[in-house]
Amino acid sequence: MRRTLVSAVAAAAVSASLFAAAPAQAAEVDITGSGSSFAYNFLNKCATQYQAKTGNKVSYAATGSGAGRKALVAKTVDFAASDSPYGSSEAKPTHAVTYAPVIGGAIAMVFNIDGVKDLNLDAATIGGIFDGSITKWNDPKLVALNKKAKLPDATITPVYRSTNSGTTQNFQEYLNENVGGIWPNANQAWAGMKTGANVSVSSDMAYKVKTTANSIGYVDLSDVDVKVGKAAIKVGKRFSFIGHGLQSKDHS
Repeated sequence: MRRTLVSAVAAAAVSASLFAAAPAQAAEVDITGSGSSFAYNFLNKCATQYQAKTGNKVSYAATGSGAGRKALVAKTVDFAASDSPYGSSEAKPTHAVTYAPVIGGAIAMVFNIDGVKDLNLDAATIGGIFDGSITKWNDPKLVALNKKAKLPDATITPVYRSTNSGTTQNFQEYLNENVGGIWPNANQAWAGMKTGANVSVSSDMAYKVKTTANSIGYVDLSDVDVKVGKAAIKVGKRFSFIGHGLQSKDHS
């Protein structure tokens, strides 16, 4: 069966991918897909195993969730993967599709600060860094969370996704739930971001942070394939290493 993938979102800060499928085809065919960069590693491994068993070739391009949803509408791919569903104002496929959950995973806050191995953050300081109200690593709010670290008097370079990204949406929804204010509960790029650096897909994020001094970014944990610092996030009174995923608001 030929399947088209489109994905939905898990709770606030966890990326999730869903599949959407088009009608079945009797003959064996090559299958093409695009979309979520978060889903790429998983889909690529599945494609290799599927081709070995069936002879069908599956080609998947990590173009970002928004681009995948558009490609499915344009019928230029057989399936698309996305970390979020179609928005209310977004063009939707006119052909029948089927949605199915595929994979979920954590978003990591990765950083590159000379001399700093461990970094503690909370939702408010993460939000301040990305809305531009916290611009220095030795900002008093960051120092208060990192009493054992020697944070430098250096300008922070936030790294963000420049394209329509499901990882961005999940990250923004985490901030929207935990911080509020300017954070949109919608899938979009960083409109109005005036400082920092940008990348187009998740797999480039960790490398960009690693090669950019005093930077910080958000990246799907499965794409952290270079040596780079990972922050711990405060939840309630405790700090949780990001390998467990960004946490939603503590309701205890």
